[in-house]
Amino acid sequence: MNLKLLILMSMTPLAISCITGNSSSRPDFEPSKVIERVGSVDETPAWSNGTKATYEEAGNVIFINTISMSGNTRPEACTRASSEFGREQIVRHIKEAVSVSGQVSETSGDADPAIDALTAILAQRSLSGVKVQERYWEKREESDASGERILRMHCASKVAISKVLLQKQLKDAIEGSNINTEMKKTLQAKQMEFFENLESQNNVESTKSE
Repeated sequence: MNLKLLILMSMTPLAISCITGNSSSRPDFEPSKVIERVGSVDETPAWSNGTKATYEEAGNVIFINTISMSGNTRPEACTRASSEFGREQIVRHIKEAVSVSGQVSETSGDADPAIDALTAILAQRSLSGVKVQERYWEKREESDASGERILRMHCASKVAISKVLLQKQLKDAIEGSNINTEMKKTLQAKQMEFFENLESQNNVESTKSE
């Protein structure tokens, strides 16, 4: 009996050690926490989460670009990168908005020659009147893949262009291209549907609050 008791007592610390080891190997993912924001902003602006990348607001077509960088990145460097990349990505935003809104005849936007043609046309031209309307940054403490707490800099830029001006530039780009008449008509129809299907800022805000 004493021998059995001795064996049992010697195994107990090992069992506890195994349980503790298994428990500690599981990452503990805590919610991210904002520790610093730009200026005197009290909370993260709804637009900056990038849930809706393209929408209409006050006569402008808005494009939201977000970016995440290391926590030791300077805020101005992060917001500058977000703004510059946002300006460059307007064509991609337009193509994606047209592709996902059910305006293409193929299952994939990349398979539609009209969209490819529109992208090629816009890539050869620079849109004028594009401006960065707002910038935002915040530093967050969040968990990485291992559960360790790290700092990340999150930045967002609201890039805007007048809807009327964008319509004119797209129209001029299509009409001035070398594609055939049938393709031009297809592109003009897609352009019209793109603007008709733009959500207003009010609809965007109501969708986010649901």
